[in-house]
Order: sequence, then structure tokens, then C-alpha cells
Amino acid sequence: MGGNATSEGGLLDQLPIGLVLADRKGTVAGWNTTAEELFGWDRTEVLGRKIFALAASGDNGPLHELIAHVSSGERWEGELALGERAGSTLRVRLRASPFRTHENAVVGVVIAVLDTAADSGCRTAGAEVGARLGQARRQAGLTQKALAESLGVTRRSIQGYEAGTVVPYKHLDRLGELLGRTPSWFLGEEPAPDRTPNPVAELRAVLHEELIAVFSELGASSEQLSRAERAAEHAVRTR
Repeated sequence: MGGNATSEGGLLDQLPIGLVLADRKGTVAGWNTTAEELFGWDRTEVLGRKIFALAASGDNGPLHELIAHVSSGERWEGELALGERAGSTLRVRLRASPFRTHENAVVGVVIAVLDTAADSGCRTAGAEVGARLGQARRQAGLTQKALAESLGVTRRSIQGYEAGTVVPYKHLDRLGELLGRTPSWFLGEEPAPDRTPNPVAELRAVLHEELIAVFSELGASSEQLSRAERAAEHAVRTR
């Protein structure tokens, strides 16, 4: 199970769900950016370690059962309580499938991790954080693409944050700097600061995003997309 797929900027890092790859003994072989966001563990800290360490309260029986079941060639789906690096318990929905070779031999396990936010006492609902993030971004007059570039993530990651798929805990400080908010504000622990809304800036940001999205979906080339972006930038700045 190679590491290129989970390298920074790789395809797996663009997925708005946590993805964990493990061998048949439960050793972590892959860990994407969304998994980092969910659990607080950087991939460099978990690669080569046993996935059973994620078990909340030391009860790793369900994870052993999952690995054994999927390693036998079956799929597994269910909810488990797993541990975050900060010490909290995270209720997640797991969907696990066998990872097979071209000869159909099972060599590992692919686990999709979805935050159910079932235990609201454990973490702030992603939907609220996402709504606040989107609000702050638009009020700052930034597109998702511009924010993603400043933050060093993909636009799809920003889309996932704003959709509430995952709470970007490790980026909250930097997001606060970029958007003029505090981490506590994103988490709903304090009201928004006094600020005069800028509907023109918000409208420009939305128009810019939609124009570029349309050209991208039409399969425009890099050169065409660059020209379209410049034209969109001009259009949204012209009254």
C-alpha cells in the first residue's frame, strides 16, 4: 500500500471525508488531511502505528473486530466512539472495505470516516462552524479559492469546512488571522465583533466563485481558465 496517494496535495487529501488505510494487522498505511482534521493527529504521527490506539477509553475490541471482518473480504459499517488527540471522544460513522490486489487478494483495509457529531457535548457541531466560516469569508471579500491558497489547502477542503463535514481545528488560528475573527468565535463561544456588513464584497466573491466554477465544469484549459479568472475579476470589480 503506497504512500504517494496520501502525499500533501494528493487525491486523497482532496476528499471531504476522513480516509484511513491500514494493513491486515491494523497498521496505519495512509491518513488523509481530513482524518488529520478529525482526530488532530498529523499523518507523520500515525503512519506505521496501530489503528487500535484510536479506541476511546482503551476499548479497542470493536476496531479489532472491524479489521478482522474486513480482512476476511467483507464490508463493515457502523458507529464507534474514537479518541481525538486532545483527549475528547469523537463519535464517528465508519465504512470499511477490503483493499485488494489485481489478483483479488485482500492486502488491507480502506476506512471512510464520517463525523456524526452525535455527541454534541464532545465537540461543536460542524454545521455551525462551517456557517460562521462561510460568513466571515464572504464578509472579507474572499473566494474559497483565495482562502484555500492563503491557508495552504485545496478549495475542496474549504468547501468541506463550510459544509460542516469537518471542523478545521488546527487551522482556526490562521483562519482567525485571515478573516479577522478569533478561534472562539468560529466555535460559537463568542458573538461576532461589531462590523459593518459589506454586501458588495460578498456579492463579488460569490460571483467570482460561480464564474470560475462554470468555466471549470466546462472543461476549460489552464490558459482559458486563467483568462476567465482575469475576466471574472474584472467583472466583479466593475459596477
